Amino acid sequence: MNHTFELNLGCVVYSEALTGIEAQWICKREGEIQRGTGIGKRRSKLNKNRIFEGEFEIVYTDENGIASPMLNLTILFESECYSLIWKTGSEITDIGIGIINDHKLIVSYQKAI
Repeated sequence: MNHTFELNLGCVVYSEALTGIEAQWICKREGEIQRGTGIGKRRSKLNKNRIFEGEFEIVYTDENGIASPMLNLTILFESECYSLIWKTGSEITDIGIGIINDHKLIVSYQKAI
């Protein structure tokens, strides 16, 4: 059975790092799969009970070494899951939802509408 459908979704896995978070990501937009890594510097106080919660400045790099512009990432714990908002300046670029599994934050995200 061959089902073809367009997804404009992404998945990112965050790990704790010395100065914030590290990311591995993959997304499919307009039929093309892209992937890469990211480094986020913490801009808010560390909550030791919820290490991924907070404000970060993050740059993502694709598998060709091309870096994204710096984004502001807000991670909030709400109703037993994490909500994520990525911004450039005051403009929301992406939104996501995530859960903790094996000491990593696993997130599904999409472009903001």
